[in-house]
Amino acid sequence: MKFTKRHALFAGLGIFLGFIAIEGESYAFARLSIANGNSYWFYQPDIFDIPDSQLVSENSAGVLGWPRTDVPRAQSPERSPTCGAAFGDSMTRGDEVQDNEAWVHLLSERLGCNVSNFGVGGHGLDQATLRYGQINPPGNFVLLGVFIEMLRRDLAASWTFYQGPGSDNLPHYSMTKPMFVMVGEGIRLISRPSAPVTREAIAQHHEHDFFANTLWTPLSFPYSYSAGRAIFRRLYDKTDLINVSSNIYLSENHPSRAGALATRIIARMLDEVRRRKQRMVVVMIPQVEETLTPEPAYSKFMQVLGRREPDLCIIDTYPALTAAASKVGMPALRAPQGHYTAAGSIILAETVHQGLQRCGLSGA
Repeated sequence: MKFTKRHALFAGLGIFLGFIAIEGESYAFARLSIANGNSYWFYQPDIFDIPDSQLVSENSAGVLGWPRTDVPRAQSPERSPTCGAAFGDSMTRGDEVQDNEAWVHLLSERLGCNVSNFGVGGHGLDQATLRYGQINPPGNFVLLGVFIEMLRRDLAASWTFYQGPGSDNLPHYSMTKPMFVMVGEGIRLISRPSAPVTREAIAQHHEHDFFANTLWTPLSFPYSYSAGRAIFRRLYDKTDLINVSSNIYLSENHPSRAGALATRIIARMLDEVRRRKQRMVVVMIPQVEETLTPEPAYSKFMQVLGRREPDLCIIDTYPALTAAASKVGMPALRAPQGHYTAAGSIILAETVHQGLQRCGLSGA
């Protein structure tokens, strides 16, 4: 049978209609996934097409992204002299308690000198380390509060993909932050986009974002490719399993290498602390919910860090918090948003005070 132009036209039309049908079904699959919790991790490709007001904020932010000030948390009364400083996230800052209930403030009372609290909510180890370098605080020692979630934040170029979906089951733009990335067995600093920050520069900055590259898939044309990629990641790579908890990121086999990255960021800070003739102290702070549930990854990370930096003073607050939780119950230590209560802050302060004494560090 002779193959005519008409046959070719019908064949081409059939292929085109088949392609359109596949694309339509793929798009419908993605939208259905988003509507039902977004278990396949789709996001809109125009996520960084932000309004001018947010672009202004990007351009006016400092090198850390946030905060915009170097002032430590208020303590009342302020003591003299200043003997140390503390860096970390909201667990170090002491969110959900009053200024005079924060564990760094209570530690100042026990030492009889001021420990400046430079903890900032939402910071990773990357921002905490860079904040120390930026501020150059006075004192004999520097505390670095290490909360497990900080290791996940180290993998993010912003909170856009790290914080997960919003109420509409989609991720939303958040302020960019600096980050370190592994280069061989070393690390390299990826600074925030420099001014004038553009939407394209923000998108390019996220090329280093573990969550954007590993978990999320842009819902873009061809939709069949986007859907196929998301399905492959979910069912074959099982990417959802690498994000089931913060602790899993400490595993040596985790694709993010978050544990290795964290130890190298800490080593970087340690080098700078030594150059300034100060002593560095790592304060390990567990999640409140895990005070009654031993987490092997938590202990393993401390062991790895201790082997890598044998002279580093490491204070583990877990045993004291576990003892308290066993006695009074974990809810007594947990504030509504997951931070430690005033009762928990007392235990943290006492434990850190005792740890400083074991490491040969005292107050004024």
